[in-house]
Amino acid sequence: MTAQTNHSGQPFVAAALGLFDGVHLGHRSVIAAAASLGVCHAVTFSAETMPQKQEKSLRYIYDTRQKQKLLEESGANSVTALDFSSYSMLDGLTFCQKILCERLHTNAVVCGEDYRFGYRAACDTEDLRRFGELLGFQTIIVPKLCDKSEQPISSS
Repeated sequence: MTAQTNHSGQPFVAAALGLFDGVHLGHRSVIAAAASLGVCHAVTFSAETMPQKQEKSLRYIYDTRQKQKLLEESGANSVTALDFSSYSMLDGLTFCQKILCERLHTNAVVCGEDYRFGYRAACDTEDLRRFGELLGFQTIIVPKLCDKSEQPISSS
């Protein structure tokens, strides 16, 4: 498949957003959706720098290196594993400006429907859509995948 290009002839860049703590089928569907658009950058946090999520201790299935390998095997062209302590104080709009626009030159972002971001995870997918409209990127929300018993697939 030939990568799409944006209006300026540059490769179309899609950022797949998530913690990707287990790189399960749901995470892989987010990566696949982003990769189908063009160059896929998986954006996550380094496991070693994020000991908690919404004030609950996290146990990671993979370390950052293993996670990066699995994300690339799932279709990501590159992985940006941010240091959580360096970005945890940013509000959602600033995160989108600094990381998605200025650093990655993103044309689209792809995430799961329960994606949260920004200081204290205050922003959700509707905020992401709004910021995308303001900053000029598409926002694509991938619905949760469920197993045979209709339970959402998750790392837990």
